[in-house]
Amino acid sequence: PSNWSLSLLARAEAGQRYTPITYIRRGETLTGDYYSETGPWKSNVNLRFSKHWKFKGKQKVTMHIEVRNLFNHQHFRRVNPYTG
Repeated sequence: PSNWSLSLLARAEAGQRYTPITYIRRGETLTGDYYSETGPWKSNVNLRFSKHWKFKGKQKVTMHIEVRNLFNHQHFRRVNPYTG
């Protein structure tokens, strides 16, 4: 329809690299090769609806309705080196 727009933004990235650590017993760990493992993938889809109104002259008003993380995919900020 006139003066409406729909935007879809999709993003995917490989998991964060980390150094695995194996717990042996209290006070003793085994460190793996540096940055030899990768955490889970990250992906995100955002959706935006916009409506535009034009007024006299060059004035214009836009209203946005945005849905972020449309599929509710869980994101990890860091990887625990013991559990992966």
